[in-house]
Amino acid sequence: MKIGTFFNHVCGYTPANTVTQDVSGPKYTGFNTVVAPSSTRILRAGGAASDEAISSADTFTTALIDRAKEMATVGDNIVAPIEISGKPKHVIYLDPSQVTQLRTNVGSGGWQDIWKAAMQGGKITDNPIYTGALGEWNDVIIRSSQDVTQGVRSDTGLAVSTMRRAVLLGKQAAVVGYGGANKYGPMKYRWSEELFDHDRKMEVGAWSIFGMKKVVFNSIDLGTIVVSTYAVRQ
Repeated sequence: MKIGTFFNHVCGYTPANTVTQDVSGPKYTGFNTVVAPSSTRILRAGGAASDEAISSADTFTTALIDRAKEMATVGDNIVAPIEISGKPKHVIYLDPSQVTQLRTNVGSGGWQDIWKAAMQGGKITDNPIYTGALGEWNDVIIRSSQDVTQGVRSDTGLAVSTMRRAVLLGKQAAVVGYGGANKYGPMKYRWSEELFDHDRKMEVGAWSIFGMKKVVFNSIDLGTIVVSTYAVRQ
């Protein structure tokens, strides 16, 4: 549930705010209102003006990662990278359908084209085509999650089922806070164990008080860039 909450916020999936939508309501919004991506923090494939204007030709490519990385690293409001072994990195989450589009792109300069060239240069056993790993592109770590949200219509505010909002993340993309679920210790969850059926079975319960929110500074998303593309799961 908290994973879904996180993606609702960082993807700007505002339908989660209404009880008429699936996976909606306070527990799916971290008890905070989900806000739409700021205008300078959303990139739509094909240059579409809205999510509903994205066509079936506007699929996910490595070029979109490059454009999102550029948006993250220029201007006064950069998306600060995380550091891994002293090297600056961003992270991008794709829906599994967008991953398939990326990995099956055989065009010039596409995913397969680049890694086939790497295989010819001797990079074989740890090549992403060979291992099935997603790998990196332009210092952006590529990861997959089924919780990447659908798009949002600009006119009705409802979901666009034919597209997904991949999201590039940097430092302080979102924050989470916990209440005093366990006043006797530092745990974020209150935990209980009860025996029943004549002590032959155990029931375990865990619960917490929490809140989550995407970080916005001066009306601009601080650590997120949404990348909207056509994406239909098989």
